[in-house]
Amino acid sequence: MHLSTVTSETPEDNEFRYDSLIRMTTCLVHTDETRRRDYYYGQARSISKALIALDKKVSPEVDKKHDSISEPMTLEQRVKRARISKEALQNSTTRITDKVREAKAAVEPSVMLTRPVPKSIPEVKVQSQGMNRTTGDASYSSLASLAFTSGGLGRAGRDDQRKHDLYKPAIEFAAKSIAAGNFKRATDLLTNIPESERAVKVYLLFIQLARKLTQAETPPMSEKACWECIIELQPLALEAYVHLLRLQMALPILLNNIPTDCVDKPWMKSYLQGMDHFFHMRYKAALTEFRALDMKYPQNVDIKLKVALCYRWLVKRTDCCRMFAQIRRIDPYVVEDMYHYAVALMGLERDQEVNELSQYLLAINDRHPDTWCVLAYYWETKGQREKALQMANKALELKPTHCSSLQTKGLIYLSSAPLKALQFYREAYIIEKNMATYTGLMECYILLERYQEAVMACKELRRLMPDSARALAMLGNAMSHCREYDTSKTFFQVEEVFREALRMDPTCLEASDGLCLILESQFRNEEALNLLGKQIDYNCVDDAHVKKARIYMGMEQWRQALLNYQKALFANPKNQQAKAGREEVERIMCGLDNSADYGDD
Repeated sequence: MHLSTVTSETPEDNEFRYDSLIRMTTCLVHTDETRRRDYYYGQARSISKALIALDKKVSPEVDKKHDSISEPMTLEQRVKRARISKEALQNSTTRITDKVREAKAAVEPSVMLTRPVPKSIPEVKVQSQGMNRTTGDASYSSLASLAFTSGGLGRAGRDDQRKHDLYKPAIEFAAKSIAAGNFKRATDLLTNIPESERAVKVYLLFIQLARKLTQAETPPMSEKACWECIIELQPLALEAYVHLLRLQMALPILLNNIPTDCVDKPWMKSYLQGMDHFFHMRYKAALTEFRALDMKYPQNVDIKLKVALCYRWLVKRTDCCRMFAQIRRIDPYVVEDMYHYAVALMGLERDQEVNELSQYLLAINDRHPDTWCVLAYYWETKGQREKALQMANKALELKPTHCSSLQTKGLIYLSSAPLKALQFYREAYIIEKNMATYTGLMECYILLERYQEAVMACKELRRLMPDSARALAMLGNAMSHCREYDTSKTFFQVEEVFREALRMDPTCLEASDGLCLILESQFRNEEALNLLGKQIDYNCVDDAHVKKARIYMGMEQWRQALLNYQKALFANPKNQQAKAGREEVERIMCGLDNSADYGDD
């Protein structure tokens, strides 16, 4: 659960923030994010002291619990505290249930005698109790959260809690059966619960079964049907809407399920519209929606993560890193999607920061797949493939459907075993379609000399992203490898594809590299040098100078080649290609390479 922060400091707002932070920590208990939970407990504790000073009522048990958080606890103490809390909750639930039964038994006969039976039951309008508050220019929002507690959605939440308590033993036994791999037993237990008595937890277990069962086994309910049932039970469960968008459900149908009298409908509509654009790879439109929400809720981590991911897929590395830095300032214990932060940092050649990030994530949360995924990516870029493979396997053990881990494992196998890499990229393709998945598929097909499949994959990407210059450049790259395009006429068509991509986006590096290779192959070196000269203003200066030096070496203009290698090293002293190229040119110019053809220079 990600919460926006109320910025004002009135007593009412502090009390509201305190309740919100307690809900946040309750959710983090179930996600094993200990450091992050303690971080929010500390914030709630400081607010509780201010409320006590103003004679606001704060539960002494909760405040005492916050005081104990400040001291480190052993594992036994944590287990004991959790057991005591669970027993207290069970006893409280039992007492409340008994009182309700007694009251119902005492009142029900008299009601039946004195009141006529109504012909119809009035419709109960579900209203969010946690999303109604607006203070000044700051509004509370709860994004990406399922309200499983009875306090989240009024009567709908209390009814869901009653269903959960009624079949609690069967639900717990089914969950343990799924964890043990006994899917048949779990299916029998869950299907025996009547549909009218199924709570949200039951449908979440059905979703687990649908994901774990193989294609030969038919799940009792499809994942899509389960999320639809959850929305019927909890109309403001935003995560259910997001999953249905991921499953390609139409956005207008989903928006009709949001209660019309809900004051939070405007921001929910904007958020879902942004997610719909995001899942359909319309990243510019998604960025517009999320940036508008970010301006309204500047402290909301979930919205900022979506903005950062849009920058990532639009290849705006500097903006992406800036947004992730803001996220870490707001919440230093966020681990989700930090893999994309590492990729953006590595694209800017900030290797040391990636190393520091990986060690920090490992220290705060070693149970999240993104932690190990960042480590795997770091070791892969350093050439330590065995270590990278171990880290990627660890990430997939924690979450077999983690898309970034599958992509990283495909990247590890790409050069040595492209067929195995293709398998992981296909698995990632099923989970989430994004630019990294399509790029991996294209490279695998090209290495396996399956050029037609590479062209088909790029055409599919082109249909999904018609306004993307990078998608068009990838299509041109796949076409240039295909034998059917190995003629002068079709080479001209591929050249036009690259030029069209550069007209759409002059900063597109893939289009620039592809066009440069075509010009070199046709000995149009002057045009290639002019193109690289323009790209210096948009892309990495050292890479552009290295490419210019390579062309000058092909033209046997050694002084110009040496000058460009020196410019590349001046821009980036760590560029290994520039170092190797400069040494080679110096050997040739000094006459140490007897096999070289020196030419006029």
